[in-house]
Amino acid sequence: MREILFRAKRLDNNQWVEGYYVRHQKRMLCPICDELKKEDVDHFIFFDGFADWNMPQDLMYTKVNPDTLGQYIGMVDNRGHKIFEGDILKIMGYESTLTVEWWILHCGFGFGKGTLYCDETESNMIEVVGNIYDNPELMEE
Repeated sequence: MREILFRAKRLDNNQWVEGYYVRHQKRMLCPICDELKKEDVDHFIFFDGFADWNMPQDLMYTKVNPDTLGQYIGMVDNRGHKIFEGDILKIMGYESTLTVEWWILHCGFGFGKGTLYCDETESNMIEVVGNIYDNPELMEE
């Protein structure tokens, strides 16, 4: 089974958090002359809290910036780091860096102006060097 996982920056401290994404609409819209405003929606990542051996584990959550949200594509790089949408990758044989933009089926992902197809056996050729939120200068190379 494919792992469904998301990553986004927390609103309270701007740190990355991984877990399960929930978009929560805080009020019901009136069907006549009503529209959803930005402040009517919250975005959360849910994750497991810390627990000692054999103790119950809490479910925790934090508000996140939806503009930084990216889904795990189901692959890791050559160092074992999970690859998310928005990551900047260096791939052996390519002159420049590429950005993960979307997930295509189970065997490929899209970059900038094209699509590179690869499978997990080729992930030893891929290295995550940053992401478009923390390292936009890497895209200029």
